[in-house]
Amino acid sequence: MYPANSGADFLCEGSVPGGWGDVLEHVGPGNDWNWNPILSFSEVFQFSDIKSVDANKAIEFSIKRSALGTMSNFVNFAIIESNEGWTEIGTLPVSQTPESKFTQIEL
Repeated sequence: MYPANSGADFLCEGSVPGGWGDVLEHVGPGNDWNWNPILSFSEVFQFSDIKSVDANKAIEFSIKRSALGTMSNFVNFAIIESNEGWTEIGTLPVSQTPESKFTQIEL
């Protein structure tokens, strides 16, 4: 999905409208798909209501920085929306290209 510098340390997986989800920490070597749940969404996230803005859906959210351990002055970030069958609906930033990489956000 994000081949250029992916290497995620955390995976946040759940449903914002459903109000459930977990934060998982990567525990495997390299690119192995091994994750341990460490916190729930309710312990880490605050979400606004989903709103319509210019015919698009929008949401604001915050993440408790302390929940992600020691970090540098930035965080690499991506959002992947999928349906119940894990079919990808959309991504921020764009994925599935050789140049795809996470968005870097200064802290």
